[in-house]
Amino acid sequence: MIRLGSAWGSRSLTQTAIEREVNSQLTQ
Repeated sequence: MIRLGSAWGSRSLTQTAIEREVNSQLTQ
């Protein structure tokens, strides 16, 4: 379960980072 949690957390962080980049590009 720890591995699944870590992997899911990593995916969430990656998704958040991508969304931030896209939002910043759209804003610019």
